[in-house]
Amino acid sequence: MLVGDGEAVLMADPGYPCNRSFVRLMGGVADEIAVGADTAYQLTPELVAARWTARTRAVMVASPSNPTGTLMPEKALREIAAIANARGGA
Repeated sequence: MLVGDGEAVLMADPGYPCNRSFVRLMGGVADEIAVGADTAYQLTPELVAARWTARTRAVMVASPSNPTGTLMPEKALREIAAIANARGGA
């Protein structure tokens, strides 16, 4: 319920396929960010900051991630939350 028509939610790719559907159900756009072994298949603060645009409303974080099962370090999670908060998002 945080996203409306045309607004974006940043999320990791690969990620749980239904997450994209949940965003689209509300009229939003899933803005998928490619992640890989170099990021432990997780978003990083740097990736989130670089991809955040005026239409971004939220970033979806999964820890453990699905399908990879990796965990996001607490420091990275706090930094991503701070980026979203500073930009008026969730």
